[in-house]
Amino acid sequence: MTSVRQRLRAAGTLLQSPKTALTAASLFDFGLQLITPIVLVRLLDPSDVGLYRLFWLIVNTAAGFGAPALTRSLFYFLPRVDAAERRAYINQTLLFLAALGGVAAIIILVWMPTLALTQSAHSGYVGMAAAFTFMWIAAAALDALPIADERIGLNTRLVVGWALLRTAVLCAAAFGTGKLVYVLVALCALVVARLLVLAFYVRAFHQHRASWRTTRIKRHLAYIAPLAFAASLYGLRLQADPWIVAHWFSAQEFAAFSLAMVVLPLINILRQSICNTALPEMNRLQAGGDHMGMLSVAARANATVASISFPATVFLFAFADPIVNLVFTPNFALTADVLRIYCVCFLALSIDASGLVLVLDQSRYAIRVNLVCLILSVPISVAGAHFFGLAGAALGSTVTAYVELLALLRRAAIVSNGSFGKVQSWRTLWRLLGCAVAAASAAFAFSWAMTSGAFNGLVQIGFAALVCATAYLAMTAYLRLLPGVSAPRT
Repeated sequence: MTSVRQRLRAAGTLLQSPKTALTAASLFDFGLQLITPIVLVRLLDPSDVGLYRLFWLIVNTAAGFGAPALTRSLFYFLPRVDAAERRAYINQTLLFLAALGGVAAIIILVWMPTLALTQSAHSGYVGMAAAFTFMWIAAAALDALPIADERIGLNTRLVVGWALLRTAVLCAAAFGTGKLVYVLVALCALVVARLLVLAFYVRAFHQHRASWRTTRIKRHLAYIAPLAFAASLYGLRLQADPWIVAHWFSAQEFAAFSLAMVVLPLINILRQSICNTALPEMNRLQAGGDHMGMLSVAARANATVASISFPATVFLFAFADPIVNLVFTPNFALTADVLRIYCVCFLALSIDASGLVLVLDQSRYAIRVNLVCLILSVPISVAGAHFFGLAGAALGSTVTAYVELLALLRRAAIVSNGSFGKVQSWRTLWRLLGCAVAAASAAFAFSWAMTSGAFNGLVQIGFAALVCATAYLAMTAYLRLLPGVSAPRT
């Protein structure tokens, strides 16, 4: 009895910890981000949905050129300096972000009117995109500054508050007007609020005066330059496919394509939440010279991710059409074909190689691989779009996801003096994939027989998911895959 109470008390302490609360807040924010497009596809014209998705593609592409590296630099510098120096690094970060946003806004004003998709947009679309991008990048420090100051509880409240406010305001604007222009006006009002909150935070918690020093600025830029370059390459790889679609296809087709990518952040959250917990042990084993132990820990973490993501991804592949019709309405039926291509990509993204890159100090090699993958991705997507239509534009990201994974794992094998077969528990991964395919096939066949192929409602899809989950759990339990994942063979 005492043991049970101790475990319950420990579980309660874990749930109340700031880090757990922040993770839960991030998942809550992601859930509301999924709700917004589901609402908008029902309230806006399909072409306006495409312009809305293009709006965010522009913003995210511009922000990817340095904003993540600038905000992450706060984690490095603020804990190492005194209060006055903290304010100096914050001022520098805010100045760099504002400069980056200003350059991005100018490029948008000059270039966006030449984009075919924007020709059908209202007259203020380009101006609002430029203004919003500038303010969004300038306010980006709000996501990192409270965490760097170790005010995690405050940051959690800000994340939840922003998620609720954003979702409520955007849905209200769409529901009340049914017009894209008012949704974009609401977005601009929201980002002004973010800027005001950031200004209030800096004034409240960082009141010290700070001087401008050339040596400090140079040190700051030297730190963020390689991080910004690496992040830009990765971001461009993710966004190359939708940009190709934006140039070659209509607004409604672009909307259908971009909606297929909304699942990607969930894969990343799942992978990072599990694999990042293995990094301390991996670093300790690698520092002690136990390379095989380090690879074994990485393999177990990846197998754990795969045991969850593989069945979900295969089920999504099998039931893409009814799921898209249910979630995004039949107006975006083309999303299903794109989603199937990305499901193949999600299988590769479920296996994490970045942890091995960090532990083995192979970041420079990873940058070179990312550059090669970017160069390969664009022509593959262009050729895919030309020969196979909208879904073919997703081939670039899908092919290069496997190229990157295999290249990084091969490098890890070489650096750790092991063989490629020992880098991952390949037998376990293949067996998990086989169980996922068999379970999804059984669910599809059984559901087809019961409904004559009419997967048109939530009940039918839910029933199919239940059959798939039951079959998958039964097979993995029989094969003893879930209770303990085998390590790579030595």
